[in-house]
Amino acid sequence: MEQVMKLFKQSFLYHFFFTAWQSFCHAFFSSYTFKFFLLIKDWVQAHILNSRLYQYLFNPIHITNAWYKSLFYRRGTYGLRKLSLVMPKPSLRWSYLYIGSFLAFILLIPQSFATDTILQFSFTLLALFYFAHFSYCSTGTVFGLINIILVIFWAFLAFAVPYNAAKSLAFMLMGIDLFFLISFAIRTREEFDSMLCFVFLTLITLCLIGFIQNIAFDLPAKSTFPDGISFGEIIVLLFPFAFIYPMKCGSKKRGIFYMAVLIMLTFHVVTLTTSKAALIGYATELILLIFLIDIRYFPVLIFLGPALTGNAINSIIHMWDRPETYGNFFTNIIYSFKNFWDNGFGVNRTVFMDIYNSTAKNAEFSNLFIHPEISRTYFLFIMDMGAIFLILFLTYILKIAHSALISLFTAPSEYRPYFAAGFVTLIGISVSSMLESAIFAPRTLMIYWAMLGLLRGIRIIRYGITR
Repeated sequence: MEQVMKLFKQSFLYHFFFTAWQSFCHAFFSSYTFKFFLLIKDWVQAHILNSRLYQYLFNPIHITNAWYKSLFYRRGTYGLRKLSLVMPKPSLRWSYLYIGSFLAFILLIPQSFATDTILQFSFTLLALFYFAHFSYCSTGTVFGLINIILVIFWAFLAFAVPYNAAKSLAFMLMGIDLFFLISFAIRTREEFDSMLCFVFLTLITLCLIGFIQNIAFDLPAKSTFPDGISFGEIIVLLFPFAFIYPMKCGSKKRGIFYMAVLIMLTFHVVTLTTSKAALIGYATELILLIFLIDIRYFPVLIFLGPALTGNAINSIIHMWDRPETYGNFFTNIIYSFKNFWDNGFGVNRTVFMDIYNSTAKNAEFSNLFIHPEISRTYFLFIMDMGAIFLILFLTYILKIAHSALISLFTAPSEYRPYFAAGFVTLIGISVSSMLESAIFAPRTLMIYWAMLGLLRGIRIIRYGITR
C-alpha cells in the first residue's frame, strides 16, 4: 500500500490536481469575495453578536450578570441580605436529596381529604429549610424574593376573587416556587443524575402499585391518585426523565435491564389506566426520545413485546370502543385541536380566565370570602394584572421550550439527552391534552413544574451559571 501511494504522489495526475487545488485556494482567499465575506463577518460580530440586545436575548450568563448588577435586585433584596446576617443556620445539613425525597413523597402518598394540606405543609418546610441554609447566597436571596412576590400576589388576589378560586391558584404558585427551588438547588450533573434516579424509582413504584391494583381488584390502574386520568398524566410527565436515567447509570448491562423494566412496565400500566390521552402522549414521547437522542436506541421498542399481554390489548381496544365524546369523527378532530390550543404545554387557558373573570357579586354568596364589597377599580386592576401575569407565564413556558429545542442541536453531546427529555415532556403533555387533561390537579401541577425545574436546572449547569 505504501508503494502504491508513493507512485500515486509521483504521478502527473496527482501533481495536476494538487497544483490546481493550490491555485484555486490562493485565488479564492485573495479574492474580493472572500475579503467582503470577512468584512461582513467582522461587522456582524462587532455590531450584532456583541450587541447588548443580542446578549440579553441569547446569552444566559450575560442576563444573569445584568440581573445581579441591577438596581431592582440590590434594592429589592437589601432586607433579605441583612436578614441572612442574623438568621441562625440549621444544625441539620442541606442536601439536594431532600428535593428528590419530597417529590417521591408527594407522589406516593395516597389520595385523601388531607393530601393537599400535607402537600402544602411539607413544601413550606422544604422551602424554609433551603432559604435558612442559603439566604447568604445569591440564589437563596433570589429565592426569598420570589417567595415574597408570590405571597403578595396571592394575597392581593384573595381580596378580589372568591376564596376557592384563590385557593386553586395557590397550588400553581407553589409549583412555580418549586420550579425555582429545584433549578437553584441542583448545581452539578452528578446531582442531576441523582434526581433522575429518584424520578425513575418513583415512576417504577407508582406503576407497580397500579399494576397490583388492577390484578387485585380488576379495576383501572390509578395508583395513589383519584382516577386513571390523573395517574396517566403523571406517567406522561415522569417518563421522559426516567427514560434518561438508564443511559446515565454508569453500566451498560444495568442500563439495558433498567430500560427493559421501565418500558415494559410503564407501557402496560398506561394501558391499564384506560386513558386514551395518556397512551397517545406516552407513545409520542417514546418515539420522539428515540429519534431525538439516538436512532440506535430504536431496538429498545422490542421491549414493548412482553408488555402486549391480553389484558393490555383488551384495554387498548376498550379505549377506542368507547362512544365518541362530541359526536362524529370530524367533530372530535376539531375539538381535539381546540383542546390542544387551550391546553398547549399543559397550560389550561380557560382555567386562568375563569379565575380572573370571577365577579365580586358571585363572591358575596360565599361565606369564605374576606371582603364582600370591593372597589370596582381595585377589582379591574387585579384582573388586568392577572392578564399580564398570564401572558408572561405563557411566554416563559414558550421560552423554556424554545431553549430546549435549540439546545438539542447546539449543546455538547453529553447534555443533549437531558434537553431532549425536557422538550419531549412538553410535547407529550401537549399531545395528551388534546383529549383530556388533569394538569390543574394539585399534585399533577406540582410535578409539571418540577419537571420544568429540572429542565431549567440542566440549562444552568450547561452554561456554568454558579451564582
